[in-house]
Amino acid sequence: MNLFIFRKLFDTDAVRNAFIASTDSTDDLGVVLRLHLVTESFLEAFICSAIRREDLFDTEPKEGRAFKLNYFKKLELAAKLGLPLPTFKALDKLNLLRNNLAHKIQNDFIENSVIESLSSHVKSIGGEDKVSLAEEAAEFFNEDGSKRATYHLKDSETPNRVKLMILISSLIRRTTGETLGFYQLHAYHQFTMKST
Repeated sequence: MNLFIFRKLFDTDAVRNAFIASTDSTDDLGVVLRLHLVTESFLEAFICSAIRREDLFDTEPKEGRAFKLNYFKKLELAAKLGLPLPTFKALDKLNLLRNNLAHKIQNDFIENSVIESLSSHVKSIGGEDKVSLAEEAAEFFNEDGSKRATYHLKDSETPNRVKLMILISSLIRRTTGETLGFYQLHAYHQFTMKST
C-alpha cells in the first residue's frame, strides 16, 4: 500500500467538504448519501494505493477511456487487494442502507439495527487503534469556532445519523491504521457546522 497515493486522493478538501456537508443534513437520507460518497472515495484511494496507480479512477484519463465500477464492484476489488473483512462487511451494510433509503420513500430513517450491525463490524477491525468504540464521539462546531454540541456513540440521545457519521469516521481511521500503518489515536471526530 502506498500511503502517499492514498493521502493524495483521500485527504482532500472535496472529501472533507462532503463529510462536513453530511453534518448539515437534517435528514437521514442526506447523511447516508454523503457518507456513501465519502466511502466511495475511500475505496478508490484504497484501490489506487494498493496498485500504486493514482490515476485509475480519473474521469478524463490520458488513454481516453475512464475505468468505471459501481460501489459494490469497488468494494469487492478493494477486498481482493487487502481491505479487512470487517471493513468490507460494514461498507456493504452502508451500501445496502443507501440503496434501501434511496429507493423507498417510506423508509427514510436509519434503524438501530443498522447502527448495531455497523458497530459490531467497526469494533472488530484490527490494527493498533487503542480507542474503544465506547469512547468514540463527535464534536460539532459553529463557523466561529464555538462548540455547538458533543455526541457520544453510546449515548441513547445521540441521533442515529450522527452515530453513523462517528462509525464511518472510526471505520476509516481504523482501516487506514491496519492496512496503511497510518494511526490517528483520538476518539473525537470534529465537524464544523454552518450557523443556523
